[in-house]
Amino acid sequence: MSSRELADFLRRRREDLQPEDAPAGATRPPSRRARRTPGLRREEVAALAQVSVSYYERLEQARAPRPSPQVLSALATALQLTGAERDHLARLAGQVLPTEDDGAPEHVPEDAQQLLGRLDGIPAYVVNDRQDVVAWNAAAAALITDFSRLTPDQRNVTRVSTRLRDTLCTGAPGSESGFSQQAAAQLRA
Repeated sequence: MSSRELADFLRRRREDLQPEDAPAGATRPPSRRARRTPGLRREEVAALAQVSVSYYERLEQARAPRPSPQVLSALATALQLTGAERDHLARLAGQVLPTEDDGAPEHVPEDAQQLLGRLDGIPAYVVNDRQDVVAWNAAAAALITDFSRLTPDQRNVTRVSTRLRDTLCTGAPGSESGFSQQAAAQLRA
């Protein structure tokens, strides 16, 4: 983590925002003082991110411990960061921010969908960089699980393999299924 660079980035981004830029209905402390510095005040950013003012001040002064991904995500939203700025913030803090999920299904390239269709009888699925299963064929649904019956957040290879392991294993050491072992290896990689 680069505390000084993180502090500088937060300060510069805060100074770029004006109070009127804050989202409608956002919780902001009442402000009766005249503004002496450009942009939002620290307490306004803290209120928007729902963190304590003292913690946000320590972040900007490079005196706070590494912020969690949840705090970084809240700060990114409060500071209205673009995708590239969110990634930069995460790198400065030595973290990976969760991606914003708009609920839309993930796009699977047409050639990948065609390949799944041609693999008749061979279980196959497509995952994204988070190991979420975004497409599958009938053989995978029959052998592994019917992914269509799972909610999108349950369609994760690690979650599915854990559930399969719990269902198939008797608790004996080394009794993990090959699917679970492969999922664990992919997660480690």
